[in-house]
Amino acid sequence: MASRLVREDRLQVVHARSYVAATMAWLLKRLCGVPFIFDMRGFFADERVEGGLWLQGGILYRAAKLMEGRLLAEADQIVSLSEAGRAVLMDWAQKSGYELPPVHVIPTCVDCDRFRPNEGPEMGSEGPNLLYLGSVGTWYMLDEMLSFFKALRGLRPDARFTFLTPSPPETIYGVASTLGIDESAFLVREVPYETVPENAQEAHASIFFIKPVSSKRASCPTKMGESLACGLPVVINPGVGDTEDLVRRERVGVIVSAWTEEAYDQAARELLALLEEGPSLRQRCREVALRYFSLEVGLSRYEGLYARYGLKTAASALAQNGRWP
Repeated sequence: MASRLVREDRLQVVHARSYVAATMAWLLKRLCGVPFIFDMRGFFADERVEGGLWLQGGILYRAAKLMEGRLLAEADQIVSLSEAGRAVLMDWAQKSGYELPPVHVIPTCVDCDRFRPNEGPEMGSEGPNLLYLGSVGTWYMLDEMLSFFKALRGLRPDARFTFLTPSPPETIYGVASTLGIDESAFLVREVPYETVPENAQEAHASIFFIKPVSSKRASCPTKMGESLACGLPVVINPGVGDTEDLVRRERVGVIVSAWTEEAYDQAARELLALLEEGPSLRQRCREVALRYFSLEVGLSRYEGLYARYGLKTAASALAQNGRWP
């Protein structure tokens, strides 16, 4: 069907998201001669292994890695979510003797008109309200996040933790109980996506710890842009995409350097000191989101990819008219 569409509609380029679609696009290039953009979205095969879904060295992994090499070598353009991921690709190409096509970095974007700060709760008599967005499990380190919260509670016993998640509350309360944290410190609920921004606005900071495995160097967590767009500094761990470099460079959060009580305590103190900046901190987070993660930034970069083929897209209309056609 894709081959027929390419021929009948005289398509000039195929844009493939992730590996399965890219395999089809690679075949179309061979059958029809149409160029294709390989929008990687991360290192798929390695993610499957490190997420415990595939066996290292198994037939699925070996087949995917073999295909990965062909896709990287024969794509006309490649999109990576992070500069760290781009560096991995360049290193692989050099060691393998491949010449890669242009590699563009386009991070996961956020609708900054939807995710935006309000006046923000001040930390006066109330303690800090920590926020977690999304499901827990697989890549996300619940035990370690709650250990950080315990350290924060040691400094501010009135600290609270809000989970906006579809995951069962019992999962969170069970880990909290083993750490000696009372359920009353938590608000755990699932909310419609449309209401996530307004609920997030009630927090002071956002937290997400992600397993720092090798495949995550190519990641750009959606939570990063959403949190910053709401004016929330982030509490993160190193080893995930470009998040550590960005946080250090722009001073929009704190980094937990190790899974120890000392590291949790130090990061908690740094967070409390950072939150003392108040509105200026929220404004800085917002500006960083607009510069790095806004839809306009992403659209502009994709527009640059398509312009190489003489194509105009909806991004052109957005740039000219301020709205979608």
